[in-house]
Parts: sequence; C-alpha cells; structure tokens
Amino acid sequence: MPETEKDIWELFYDIKYKSVVENEPIFAYIEKVHPFSGQGIKSAWTFSGNYHCLRMALVSNKIPFDTVSPKIWQKHIGLVYPKNISSTQKKRLGKAKAQELFPETKFTQDQADSLLIMKYGVLIDRL
Repeated sequence: MPETEKDIWELFYDIKYKSVVENEPIFAYIEKVHPFSGQGIKSAWTFSGNYHCLRMALVSNKIPFDTVSPKIWQKHIGLVYPKNISSTQKKRLGKAKAQELFPETKFTQDQADSLLIMKYGVLIDRL
C-alpha cells in the first residue's frame, strides 16, 4: 500500500491516465474485507481504512472495480489451505503460490495477495 491517501489517489490517477493515453480499458478487483475474530482494534481500523481509501481512489478516478471475497479468489486460483493453519503459514503458502504463478517477478510476502488477486481478475475476465 502506498503510504498516504494522496499517494494512493495519485497511483490510480497515473494508472487511469496511462489507460486513456494508450486506449486500454482497465478494471480493478479489490478484496472484500471485514474484521475477523481476534484481530486487534488498531489492526481492524487500519485494514478497513485502507479498503475504503482504495475504493474512494478508484471511484474518484472513475476506474471501474468489483470486490471479491478471499475464499472466492483463492478457490479460483487453486490456493487451498489445510485446516487449522496459522496466518503466518497462510502468508507463506500464498507467497509460494504467487511465486509459482509469477516466477520471474520479485515481490515481498505482503505483495503476494495483490498479485494473486490480479491473477484472479485475469482468469475471471477470460471466462
């Protein structure tokens, strides 16, 4: 995530501008999020704030988007977690799946879900 709301808006502005100049359509998918049991208040507020900031940056830049739940995009790309797995293990498996799908790309564990949601978007648009 970019650091500030302005940075987020500018990122989407630049993406929108490039799509107009290159006459390429764009569509975004963002993960439908909600607080979960055991999540701290600060973490829940940050998570929710980022989600709504992304939505507003997309809306204000007139970029069409849809939300997708984690279970839907994970199932669609073949990311299945064993039962009783920790969040740390989920992140590791997610990064491994992203590395499998994007072997030439360098990214952090925090960026893996974004790549996987992008892959979901590519797959869903081809159906």
